[in-house]
Amino acid sequence: MNRQNIDMMGSIFTEMVMEEAKKDKLAEYEANQKKDQDEKENQNEASNNRLDDLDSDEDDDFMAQYRAKRLAEMKVKQDNVVDRSHGRYMEIKESEFLDTVTKSQFAVCHFYHNEFMRCKILDEHFKKIAPQHPECKFVYVDADKAPFFVGKLQVRVLPSIVCFKDGVVIDRVVGFEGLGKHFWLTFLP
Repeated sequence: MNRQNIDMMGSIFTEMVMEEAKKDKLAEYEANQKKDQDEKENQNEASNNRLDDLDSDEDDDFMAQYRAKRLAEMKVKQDNVVDRSHGRYMEIKESEFLDTVTKSQFAVCHFYHNEFMRCKILDEHFKKIAPQHPECKFVYVDADKAPFFVGKLQVRVLPSIVCFKDGVVIDRVVGFEGLGKHFWLTFLP
């Protein structure tokens, strides 16, 4: 045998060995995939069995107890409201402003003008939000009729929202800045 034939036979044997290695690797990969799939199916089946084992009567009892507890907590929270003006959206006069924001832990004041459409849109939103938050007093003040507080709070753009905690300004929203670009569309006729 000459050198060329030996090289050719070596090349053929190398190809045969590589093909066998590929087949072995593919079989190993498929076996691992099958094993992973079987494990997932077993886990899902075990999970479903655990869910099936739960007694629905126990669940109903638990949910009834939880609901009663939450209702009691909400009733206590409602009873602890400072006065019945919390959870409502009310107009106040300039003379009532200080009492309103200082006697409530949380207060939100909307400075408005009757002729501004954006103020009316904001009113509609606050009418929906106020009942959901009885811990806060939501009020609105006609900016024309409260020049002292408009000046002191530096209200320059209407509508303006000023948020108070224990009588101290903690935040403000000027116009619709930061409320989302489609906020004003939600209550247009």
